[in-house]
Amino acid sequence: MSELLKTPLSDWHKANGARMAEFAGYSMPINYPAGALKEIKAVREAAGLFDISHMRPIVVEGLSARSFLNYVDTRDLSRMKPGDALYGIACNDAGEPIDDLIVYQNPFSEKERESFLVISNASNGTQVHRHLCGVKKAFDMPDEHVKIEDGLDQYGFLSLQGPNAEKILAKAIHLEEAIPQKYYSCQYALIFGYFALVAKTGYTGEAGFEILCDKEVTQEIWAKLLEVGEPYGLIPCGLASRDTLRLEAGMPLFGHEMDADHDPIMAGLGKYVNFEKPRYFLGKWSLKNVLEGKSSKPREYLHAFIMEKGRVPRHGDKLFLKDEDNLKIGKLTSAGFSPTLEKNIAMGYTDRELSFDSEVLIEIGGKLYPATVTKLPFYKKAKK
Repeated sequence: MSELLKTPLSDWHKANGARMAEFAGYSMPINYPAGALKEIKAVREAAGLFDISHMRPIVVEGLSARSFLNYVDTRDLSRMKPGDALYGIACNDAGEPIDDLIVYQNPFSEKERESFLVISNASNGTQVHRHLCGVKKAFDMPDEHVKIEDGLDQYGFLSLQGPNAEKILAKAIHLEEAIPQKYYSCQYALIFGYFALVAKTGYTGEAGFEILCDKEVTQEIWAKLLEVGEPYGLIPCGLASRDTLRLEAGMPLFGHEMDADHDPIMAGLGKYVNFEKPRYFLGKWSLKNVLEGKSSKPREYLHAFIMEKGRVPRHGDKLFLKDEDNLKIGKLTSAGFSPTLEKNIAMGYTDRELSFDSEVLIEIGGKLYPATVTKLPFYKKAKK
């Protein structure tokens, strides 16, 4: 068995009592001594700090960088400006998703040599990098037109999330004007004197920022953020709370809501597939067939469920129609207890479309429990 990879903060996590476990080949903090429930509460009411250095940053730059990414991404990057960020999906020509991505255009990007940062999930980083390099090779593109640089061992990546995130960042940043104000945008800034890319993005359903910095200064920035953030309720948070937060916010997880058998259309992410792009993109016609009901693959439908009572559901639990025969219709992809809502929540695929407020049964430990089809997200942050 190969040794687990470590983030620049691995030693800090262990020294501060984190419960560590394998995730996507990395040794990652699952929770800290405060526990996942307190971490979730902190993010919803104050602020939490996550180590996301296991995510894969890939730099794509050159004369044809924009058109290249427009070919491999389901979104239209033609109108992106320096400092913009865009969520999209990379698919193969069969419309099967390789990963969902965030593409950032370098704030200092120049027209003569445009530069983009592609962030992929840790579990798919190698596949995404291989896919990008394969497309470049297929078109025989020289580095002058498209250069792909893997940032796996170069950066640390932090996520500061919660209603107090901006107040905390203001204490860390050299100029408050450098704090991105538009959702899905990024700017370069000095944080505690260190150069970093700050993006107004996140995966919790709360306002927040993600910080990409040199791996050598990651631990210092992390420790100082926790120090200046303590009066604002900031605590370190692990992957257990992060997963519950993203589920409450109704955000898909690759490998659960989206995989080779469940394309972006099935996963309810059709709004992130731009069929009107001027040029062809990988997977376009296959995804269009799914949208129009012409695909040879059996169609499945992603639904959200809420349970007022019963045991806590888990990934893989089976779904049944609530009728005389209790017909099996699918299974859960993500599920758990929501501390914020104080209810059990889940997402899952069924072989038929279900109307909102209709009832189903979830099999948990051999027993059937009632659940109601509801709308996503389960949780929405309060508007200011």
